[in-house]
Amino acid sequence: MAIKDWLSSMTSGGGKTAPRRGAVDKGLSVDDLITLERYDEALALLKKKVAKNKGDYRSRILLADLYLKTKKSGEAIEEYVAVADRYASEGFFDKGYALIAKLSRMLPHEDKLKAKMTALQRAKRLEHRRQVVVASLAGKLWAVEVGQHWNELIRGPLIEVLSLDQLKKLFPLLEFVRLEEGKTLVERGETKNMAFLILSGELAAQVQLAAGNTTDLRSFRGGDLVGDSALFQRAPWPATFRAKSACKLLGLTRAALQQVMIGEDDPKGFLDMIRIQGNDQELVESVRQLKAAQPT
Repeated sequence: MAIKDWLSSMTSGGGKTAPRRGAVDKGLSVDDLITLERYDEALALLKKKVAKNKGDYRSRILLADLYLKTKKSGEAIEEYVAVADRYASEGFFDKGYALIAKLSRMLPHEDKLKAKMTALQRAKRLEHRRQVVVASLAGKLWAVEVGQHWNELIRGPLIEVLSLDQLKKLFPLLEFVRLEEGKTLVERGETKNMAFLILSGELAAQVQLAAGNTTDLRSFRGGDLVGDSALFQRAPWPATFRAKSACKLLGLTRAALQQVMIGEDDPKGFLDMIRIQGNDQELVESVRQLKAAQPT
């Protein structure tokens, strides 16, 4: 029943009774109910539609708009953010951003919305970087591993601090390494001039105590880089690194590093970005404190 027919039925004769307010009329659409300002009924219908189909973006946005109209800003924000996240997961970052920006203009004091816009912009940048990195690995069998573990890799700072050109130069020169659970990557004191960027898994830095038992200093996961002092300064490894779970790593040799640095305008700045986490220095200090606390 179109809204004009419904309105006609309210005034026509023939024994017809106008529908009761509060009862959802089967012939009325959500748009009709909104036009009639029967918002509670419109909300009920929209909630049912959205529950059946989370991918019905039109209904979800209409639901969010109706929440705003009925002064339910919290519910509106939740629905808008959910739709924006769905857009982002499908690669439509700009659509998600535009949606949140629209809501932010209506609710200018909601810091959550500003934070969400920033997060969507970052996600778009990182997705572009993922595409660039994976494309640079064309022909390498482990290119798919980088794509699969990208969300773990970007937990660390390296992907964001390097430029696109630096990423394109660096990644094809890395060596893919698999390390089974319980296996040792490198022993404390070993002079292995190589750093490792963790793709996935958990890698523990361990030292042996005076009593002969081994203790974990800390654990490293996806996105962390270890071995920077061994790579840059040829220093001995400050701890034994052992896989707490199956790990996938990308190794950077001195030869590869030298090749990456060819043409760099600021070689020192580039090296500083590679070792931005400073994990080796922290481990050296942790070992020093631990040794100092041991009974003599």
